[in-house]
Amino acid sequence: MKFALAILLMFAGNAHGKTAPQEMTEFNKTCPAPTICVELSESLYACESGEKKSCDSFVDYFKKALPEYDCQRKLDSKQTAKYIVPAYWLCDSHDIYVNALSKLKSKKAQRLYGSKELRATLDGHIAEDHLEKSKKVGRKLKLPK
Repeated sequence: MKFALAILLMFAGNAHGKTAPQEMTEFNKTCPAPTICVELSESLYACESGEKKSCDSFVDYFKKALPEYDCQRKLDSKQTAKYIVPAYWLCDSHDIYVNALSKLKSKKAQRLYGSKELRATLDGHIAEDHLEKSKKVGRKLKLPK
């Protein structure tokens, strides 16, 4: 059953991002990934080293990496369709950031982890690992569905 869910999630909706608006013809011009990936990495490293203030910074940077920009990976540019993805998808091992966020105990971190905005960006094995947990946190905090 879990295998079937994983396969379904791999080929459903977000696996290739969202179709870019027709008027969007240039990509990665406003995408914050080059900067935000460094900020996410550095703040997470500092957070895991015990700097609590850096944990809040990590959450702030992660939140900035969720909205739609013009971010696109090479595989998101097909001749038949163009896709855009969340900025953090362009970071190396972006699953590490979702895993780290899920373990932070601050109210700020839990609000982001339980948010529909985060869930909208989950795909594949990351969705399999975190979708239901995120929904549970969202319900516990009474966040919008």
